[in-house]
Amino acid sequence: MKQLPEQVQDGIVNAYADSLAPVFWYLVPFLIIAFLLAWLVKEIPLSDEAGMIARGEAVADPDKTHASVDAVDDAVSQASGDADVPDHRP
Repeated sequence: MKQLPEQVQDGIVNAYADSLAPVFWYLVPFLIIAFLLAWLVKEIPLSDEAGMIARGEAVADPDKTHASVDAVDDAVSQASGDADVPDHRP
């Protein structure tokens, strides 16, 4: 660009300056529409619990886990007729 004559340099700089201003003016309607859409979006309140806990997928309470293991062991022993079912708890 420095090698070009001064009139050509001025023409290029003016062309860039003249072409950038309309681009920003064209963005104004899109920004207004985006703002209105963001304003109208329904607010969903955040949960007080983490996602896996809220969905019931988190690791269960150890006391409840032992109770459910005991219940399964009892059901297996009744179904199979065995009195000795190994304890699966850690």
